Amino acid sequence: MIAGAKRRLRERAVLETGKIEHLPRSWPPFDAILAMNVLYFAQDDGLMVAALRRALRRGGRLVAYVTDRQTMERWAFASAGYHRLFDRHDLEYLLVQGGFGRASISIKDYALAPSIRGLIAHAER
Repeated sequence: MIAGAKRRLRERAVLETGKIEHLPRSWPPFDAILAMNVLYFAQDDGLMVAALRRALRRGGRLVAYVTDRQTMERWAFASAGYHRLFDRHDLEYLLVQGGFGRASISIKDYALAPSIRGLIAHAER
């Protein structure tokens, strides 16, 4: 995916690989960050979310999507221990661990298909 993006974007964008926890602090802050299917791999310590929060400008926002725990529990690949599972409480907990204030967090539950529910969190720095 990185190679394809480099071909399409050439010098118009900087593409980096690595752990989110090691985002360069030298980058200018972002207005917004979209984290789709990323938080499944975050640890309880909140370091990944803290790095995302740190990368935002003041007033910037993080939008994160995860599939709801009850849906994920039915999928064999998710029960193999590769993915962290979330309900609303778990998602809010992780965002708070990463430094977002509870008052800045909103989480909405969405039906993506008849048997798939997802959670979308908005958190403002």
